[in-house]
Amino acid sequence: MKRFWLIGIIVTLILLGWVFLYVAVPKEPRYQSRTLTQWLEDYPKVATFTGSIESRDAKIKECEAALKGMGDDAIPSLLNMLRVRNTPLKIRLASLMRHQSFIRYPLPNVTLEHYYAFIGFAILGTNAQSAAPALANVMKSPDPEVRIDAIQCLLFTQPSRELLLPVLLNGLQDSQSFVRATSASQLSIHFPDEAEKAGVYKLYPGLKVHKMTAFDGETGKFVPLN
Repeated sequence: MKRFWLIGIIVTLILLGWVFLYVAVPKEPRYQSRTLTQWLEDYPKVATFTGSIESRDAKIKECEAALKGMGDDAIPSLLNMLRVRNTPLKIRLASLMRHQSFIRYPLPNVTLEHYYAFIGFAILGTNAQSAAPALANVMKSPDPEVRIDAIQCLLFTQPSRELLLPVLLNGLQDSQSFVRATSASQLSIHFPDEAEKAGVYKLYPGLKVHKMTAFDGETGKFVPLN
């Protein structure tokens, strides 16, 4: 009896999930009859590619061409991948799925989804600048893993000073230390004067090198910037 009750709950949750996906989640764009996810699934395989260097490079270029071919159409799906996070409901559902063998339903892999978003925005780069405001808004996510990945994805788009500076300054006040440290590091690189005003170098003395020195290729030494 308990098993049938468990199956009923799982079936109901899956059906509700399918309804949500159908109604709320935009359809993925395609390039040469393959979906965005299918192209992104190919990209990590390059690291373990066993063919020739030429074949590997050709595969990389093919994946990059596909993403760039999709352009702005890929942005909504990439944002959805970035927003994926573990919630108590997802964790509970995953536990239920592991304790039964009647239904097989793939639950989103949060780390993998974020990695796909990372790859996508890295490839699109400045071609995804229209996504910068939405990426800045993702920093409001309650999940610190989403926030930290949102910073990097935002940097790939090379947003305006007016958009990036407030995001990094707000990141200094984040509840998670690794988000604060990342924000401080990027602030010292992109806005060294503002970093000093915000007290970044007092909190993270090791970052001061970004403001005070630069590498001189002729002398092979770090020299003062001013």
